[in-house]
Amino acid sequence: LARAGLLTPRGLVALLAACGGACREAEPPLVIGCAGDSLMRPIPVHLRRLLPSSSIPRFVLHEWARGGLSVAGFRNVLGREAERWKTARADVVLVQLGTNDVASLLTGRTRIGDFRADLTAVIRRFRTFRTAKGECPRIIVGTVPSFAENPSNIERNRIVRATLNPAVREVAEREGACLADCFGVLEGRPDLYDPDGLHPGAAGELALAEN
Repeated sequence: LARAGLLTPRGLVALLAACGGACREAEPPLVIGCAGDSLMRPIPVHLRRLLPSSSIPRFVLHEWARGGLSVAGFRNVLGREAERWKTARADVVLVQLGTNDVASLLTGRTRIGDFRADLTAVIRRFRTFRTAKGECPRIIVGTVPSFAENPSNIERNRIVRATLNPAVREVAEREGACLADCFGVLEGRPDLYDPDGLHPGAAGELALAEN
């Protein structure tokens, strides 16, 4: 256009800049589904503050978490909600589960083989979701954070370290999911917990979101 005399060089630069801006504006946002138990529920709020923002949304976050659920319980919820959640066309699914399985593992109501089977089923169900491009979403699974280090939590943390997290790592590796080390974020940090020693406080929630 410039050679033909239809556009000055300065006009051509302005046109290319405008086209580049239009292309960037047309780029769809990254859609993230946040799935799991009560540890996941505040994460979307923190992520919205941490992720880059502009007048054009670059990230869209969906909360798919339910408080108090074991992996088996979440598997049941996922079975009921999957078709509705699929419409979000998530590019990434974050999964944080396992904390509510500790008590049942300690009492023998649940066996670790059942935990593995249920977590595997959850990941595989999310793999049936599709992005806007028709691709399988990336699945990121968090290890189970420890409870606050105090005498009342010694047995809980033993289960988390020796039984639950090895199972989480095994399932994630076998199913091709990415692993986020949430256990390491809170380990040895009593300052990151609420007074109950079970739930992360605001600083703990932020640390998990940053991780």
